[in-house]
Amino acid sequence: MDEKQRTLVILISSILIDFIGVGIVIPLLPFYAQTFNASALEVGILLGLFPLMGILAPTLWGNLSDRIGRRPALLFNIAGTTLSYLWLGLANSLWMLYVARILAGASSASITIAQSYVADLTTTDRRTKLLSFLDAASAIGIVLGLVIGGLLVGSNPSQPNFQLPAFAATTISGLTFGLALMALPQFRHRTIASKRSLNPLSKQFFLDLKKTLQRPLVGVLMTMVFAILFATTGVEAIFALWCEQRLGWGPQQFSILIVLYFLAIASLQIGITEKLAHSLGETKLLLLGLCMLTLGLILLPFSNTILQLVGSMMFFVMAEATATPTLTSLLSRLSGAQQQGKTLGLMQSVSGIGGFFGSIGAGFVFGYLGANWPYWISAILMLIGTFVCWTYINQTSLLSVMHRRRRQKSIHLFKLLDHNNNGTLELTDFQQAGQNLAKLRGWSPKTTEYEVLQVSFSGFWEMLQRLADRDGNQRIDLAEWLHRLDQQIDNDFSNFFLQVIDTNQDGQMVFEELQTFYQAYGINTDDFEDAFHSLDLNQDGHISQKEFETLFAQFLYSDDVQAPGNWIFGVSLPRQL
Repeated sequence: MDEKQRTLVILISSILIDFIGVGIVIPLLPFYAQTFNASALEVGILLGLFPLMGILAPTLWGNLSDRIGRRPALLFNIAGTTLSYLWLGLANSLWMLYVARILAGASSASITIAQSYVADLTTTDRRTKLLSFLDAASAIGIVLGLVIGGLLVGSNPSQPNFQLPAFAATTISGLTFGLALMALPQFRHRTIASKRSLNPLSKQFFLDLKKTLQRPLVGVLMTMVFAILFATTGVEAIFALWCEQRLGWGPQQFSILIVLYFLAIASLQIGITEKLAHSLGETKLLLLGLCMLTLGLILLPFSNTILQLVGSMMFFVMAEATATPTLTSLLSRLSGAQQQGKTLGLMQSVSGIGGFFGSIGAGFVFGYLGANWPYWISAILMLIGTFVCWTYINQTSLLSVMHRRRRQKSIHLFKLLDHNNNGTLELTDFQQAGQNLAKLRGWSPKTTEYEVLQVSFSGFWEMLQRLADRDGNQRIDLAEWLHRLDQQIDNDFSNFFLQVIDTNQDGQMVFEELQTFYQAYGINTDDFEDAFHSLDLNQDGHISQKEFETLFAQFLYSDDVQAPGNWIFGVSLPRQL
């Protein structure tokens, strides 16, 4: 392996080991707090501190890693996590547990920094795959940590050993630090474009949040993010106390249940979530997930046996496997290319805020109203939220939003091809475009290259005329154009574009060929280098026929605002989506 490959392996290994430590301590905290006579409210505060700090940590550490480098930022995070576990093992009072969780939350950005590291080292076509490896490593690490923590704490609920799991997490995190320190090199990262960071403490954060919430459908979905995290994190915070009170369980039994819970979620996400999204559609899948969560919240308090508990928890599993990823996908698609990073950053912050207040609220209700009331109150909240979400989705018609976005791209292409701007496509539009392109390439009339190019453009017009000229008047107006592009068009359409762009007719286009085509059609080339980098899917320096067919189909028919094909006719359009 070369240095970059070794670095990626080390990163994935570091994240795996780091999250083993996370998994070890998560299920033990409520029981640990009880040894210091913590109330349910105090347990809720303890578990809410981590998501509260998690609102700030990724942004602050992400900015710092841009300045001091990925390697030192990652080392600082791992070191902070190691110290938090050590402090946890040495704790002899409740306030020390609080400090340990604050320190752990403040140094919880290792996965974010590792993702930035991967982005620096990889090309576009490999980046998604390797980022998914990081996510998988964190999930596997948590499950392994849950198993280890459950074994180390002991099987006797009345005499659990909390120090041993904490010190084991300290050792594992310390090994991670040593691995990263010795083997992880520092790479210079290239910042392609300066992006304003979204600091949750800034005035701009609240202004952006206000603007997002004012957008009808996006605002409702963002509110549902808060509601889901408020409900789920809250009931998860006191779930250990509920199991102890209802079933007499200790840390080990609870850890086993959580392991099965995570494995069930992972199995569903791998096995059926994507299939359900394709068959039902994302909006129906979201509503199904919300209904599953509501049912789980209603049924769980009635569980008096392990079998009943597992049955009610399956509704939580279904909700976690469907509602959360679907919400992320919908917000990503609706936000637009210019706002996507900001919207997903807001979603992360709103999730942390919901988790913090949910944990405190559930602890308060558990202590003052009873063990079952946090679930019932959350069920009422989710029932109202599901109804509101269903109402707004129907009123705003998400499908029509996506349709308008695709139509916007079709209109952009029509205006591009309408060379004389008279509102219709005619043969003269293509003849003039061919002349402009020939002039840019230095081909004079009556040369072979000039004649071949004119034949290509004339053939392009004849193909479009056969496809879209419904009244046979030798012109294509916008209505005819949109009617035809609302239907799937085969690859001949994209191949005609490739034919006129491909100067040497070798079946692929290079940087200079596409740049000349842009200039012939008056497309802004200021950010052309970034556009070509996005279009070159396999990063081999040229765009093959197969790549171009994929890109063209994405441009015409994809709902994804981040699809590379949106850049095929310049950067101005995708920045408006």
